[in-house]
Amino acid sequence: MDIWLEKRNGYLPAQELVDRVHQRVDSMYDDVRSLVLTGKNVLIDTVISGLAGEDDSMRCFEKLEGLPLFMVLVYCPLPIVIERMQQRNEEALLHNQPGRMRPIVVSAKFGDIYQVAKKGDVVVDALTKNNVEFAYKVSSELCEQEKKLYEQLKGDLVSKFDLHNRDYVEITPCLQYDYIVSSSTSTLAECAQKIYDCVFYQSISFS
Repeated sequence: MDIWLEKRNGYLPAQELVDRVHQRVDSMYDDVRSLVLTGKNVLIDTVISGLAGEDDSMRCFEKLEGLPLFMVLVYCPLPIVIERMQQRNEEALLHNQPGRMRPIVVSAKFGDIYQVAKKGDVVVDALTKNNVEFAYKVSSELCEQEKKLYEQLKGDLVSKFDLHNRDYVEITPCLQYDYIVSSSTSTLAECAQKIYDCVFYQSISFS
């Protein structure tokens, strides 16, 4: 999907591009259902948070109703999300692949995917005020508009997780998952192995 978007970004009006993306995603989930019904195991790599703005994504999941769906969350702490995003953008510039770059505003989805944990919730991490400060530290190389955006994103996260008067807060996913694995403490290969073992051998834990 990233490759498809990269080829068409800039060639289609924004709304037409969005409409075509929705059509392709819709078709993809039809294909997924057909494959599962023939006995195939299918992996869907996506980012969802359950927000109202993601109605299309959640509607697509309804196409899988009645099928053995196993939800896995690959967790990554906010500072590492920002760090990896910056590395990805630098590599994209180095190899002249601007279509693979992601704006820092994408990281704001962190506040959509997670919420303050309540008693009995699965705690995936402790989000600290320092984490947020580090993630959105303002560089002198940024223009004024970017600096304002960074400050806005930082303020939004501080408010969302109520970090005004405390140093940290325990967080939990907004959606319910069958398994959670952390990509900050395990390599990609280790994450894949853990997910495989969990799905096929039911070795369920948060690691």
